[in-house]
Amino acid sequence: MKLSIFNDKGDIINSVVGQRIEITDPHLWNGLEDPYLYTLSIELIINGKVVDEIVKKIGFRYYKVDSEKGFFLNGKPYPLRGVSITQDREGLGNPISKLHIEEDIRYLKELGANTVRILHYQHDNYFLDLCDENGIVVFAEIPLQKEYLKNGNESILNQMKELIYQQKHHPSILFWNLGSKIEVNKQDYNDVEDLIKVLHAMCKAKDPLRDTMILSKFSSTPNNNLNKITDCISYDFKLGKIRPLFKVNHALIDSLHLLNRKAKICLANRGAEGTIDLHSSLPYRKNDTEEYQLLYHSHMAKFINEKPWIFAAHISSLFDYGNDKISSDLPGVDTTGLITFDHKFKKDAFYLYKAYWSKTPFVHICSKRY
Repeated sequence: MKLSIFNDKGDIINSVVGQRIEITDPHLWNGLEDPYLYTLSIELIINGKVVDEIVKKIGFRYYKVDSEKGFFLNGKPYPLRGVSITQDREGLGNPISKLHIEEDIRYLKELGANTVRILHYQHDNYFLDLCDENGIVVFAEIPLQKEYLKNGNESILNQMKELIYQQKHHPSILFWNLGSKIEVNKQDYNDVEDLIKVLHAMCKAKDPLRDTMILSKFSSTPNNNLNKITDCISYDFKLGKIRPLFKVNHALIDSLHLLNRKAKICLANRGAEGTIDLHSSLPYRKNDTEEYQLLYHSHMAKFINEKPWIFAAHISSLFDYGNDKISSDLPGVDTTGLITFDHKFKKDAFYLYKAYWSKTPFVHICSKRY
């Protein structure tokens, strides 16, 4: 077997026959500022003839998460601020094209997001290729979500293993999420805890240089055993969607940090519903107006910006997405996205986060659809 590494200009850096190749003083993959990639070629040679070849883009970087100071990329502070993303689109479902994926990446870049959580299942490899190329840090996960099914353990373990094997070459992936808001009753608790322990051990055995995490329900206490298995914890919360409780919600998030100063905490902020055809001069929670969504996020964006110990925050989600809800203004659609389900209209909340995260000057008039 022959291994060769090329720089971004196509010049060969090193080439060896064997199963291990090294590079000295690599040009680091450095997020949005400099997402530098090398090319790795692996050739299978039999009797002097190349019978198979794999070519992949790779990158070199190092990182750490500090429970007080937050996230560091290549030794420098680099707060992770971005969104969650689904792969479905109105009228298409999941079988989207490369053109659709490229459009989604352009939205991420316009927003100024430096991280993305790919929701609930393995996404198209092309999306990850573009995250590599554009310097977007990825949190990847498996479909262990909400309901725990004991008979599904074998499938979940296989999906975790395949996710690592298929995608570990991506420099953009830094975290494996082992589960999201799993509903646990008393008889299932020990089974769920054992499953998360096995998933964590599998990740560490097959990919020791990345961190694991679990997304806990907001009601999950710091002393919950599920919060002590993985390297990091992500909290999902809904209490703050009620306007009078915005500040209470902030105090509760602070308490999660104060009660466990060693925990490495990030937030998965599901946000508030916002429908571009609904508007109000006196917005309140259940009217699902674009104005209330903006009001909610204006509080959250400021709070997240002031907390360096929140090493990553993912607003959920970048786009509206398909949902099994029927009691809403748009049945079958979750409208907590910053952009509509057809991926055509950016809501006011999109521009709020763009103002916080993007370096591009712009002017946006809110409630222009009112």
